[in-house]
Amino acid sequence: IADKETELKVIARTADNKISSRGAVARTTAKETVYRKPSLHAIMVGIDDYKGDGLDLNYAAKDAIDLQTALKISTQKLFNVDDTNRVHFYNLTLDRGGNIKGLTPDRNNILKTLEKIEKESKPEDVFLLFFAGHGEINPEKQLILLTAEASKEQAPNYSGILMKELLEKLAKIPAGKRILLLDACHSGAAINELNLKDIAGVRNGEDAEKQSQRLKELENLASKSGLAIITASSTDQKALELPQYEHGLMTYALLSTMLNDPEVLDKDNNLQLEDWLRQTEKNVSKLIENQSAQRFVPVNFSVGKVDDAVRKSIVLQEIPTVVVANVYNKELDDDNLDLKTQLVKKLNEISTRGGTDKIIIAEKDGPNAISVNLSYELIEGKIKSKITLKKDKKVFKQFNFEGIATDLNKFVEDLSKEITKNLK
Repeated sequence: IADKETELKVIARTADNKISSRGAVARTTAKETVYRKPSLHAIMVGIDDYKGDGLDLNYAAKDAIDLQTALKISTQKLFNVDDTNRVHFYNLTLDRGGNIKGLTPDRNNILKTLEKIEKESKPEDVFLLFFAGHGEINPEKQLILLTAEASKEQAPNYSGILMKELLEKLAKIPAGKRILLLDACHSGAAINELNLKDIAGVRNGEDAEKQSQRLKELENLASKSGLAIITASSTDQKALELPQYEHGLMTYALLSTMLNDPEVLDKDNNLQLEDWLRQTEKNVSKLIENQSAQRFVPVNFSVGKVDDAVRKSIVLQEIPTVVVANVYNKELDDDNLDLKTQLVKKLNEISTRGGTDKIIIAEKDGPNAISVNLSYELIEGKIKSKITLKKDKKVFKQFNFEGIATDLNKFVEDLSKEITKNLK
């Protein structure tokens, strides 16, 4: 009986039960075991509108909001096992229009939010920090995450939060499992700074033995702290915003992986942190060649449940990227009408016009780009053309189009509309 003394008496007897011991007595008071249910504390930071105009971004605030939408539904299904809300999101987003969700994402507000979670979280809890914005390497070779008060004029001494400072703040948060999602330039340096100098020494990429030992020490350190990190880029790379996805590259990969990769879920559809981040890292490289997300996940646990409601909340846009590749007259094997130049010009007009038919014009082919290949011939005053659309070097659509040769402007305009319609 909990909280009352219990007497335990043990008596030994022979097999025939003729002889018994006097017995031994032990007294103990049992304490009721309380199994605490974990909570999630998540900070979502997205900064588009920096001080001045030199640092402004386009999709950082949207990254934070869209990822929160999916994560909130997913985590509530896992953490809210009773009538108590155990999922707490803190918003600090600022878009290019100056619209704020939650608090202004300046240094003071971010640090105050961390201090609030330090007071409220428990060892059984999970902490998550998502940051979308600028990251820079300062003159002391340290990563700094630029907060809303930063401006281009401050270079190289920007306003923000040093990664070392952030890690020290995280170390004070009682939550036993911590996740950092950093969609920022040079954010791979965050992994370098996990290990303090007195533990691992200065990073030396040329000394393989020291590097190997350093990574082992990092593993031990992170395993004890329960800290997992994924970053959008390596130390010397810029993080990419892709207008065709209307997201930062890493955030798009995080959402796409959750939506399209069932292998990151267990048999109960729980999203497994290690699998989610590992597949996200792979998908970043698939989307953009030579772009390297950096992942450090020495701990694995479920972070949410993914079902149809979660999938419906993830709306991923892909605005087609179009490359006008080959345009030529079949009879002359040459573009004697200069249709390519006119077609590129007209498609560019469509891309800047906006509206429902959004497209992006690129100069050269790349992953997920759609190449336009056009052959034409002049027959009885008409231009008869065949258009082949390719994606990843595979034909996905072909159609014929014709117009009057004496009115090239109308032919090109109508053809551009037809190509745009067939991109979907």
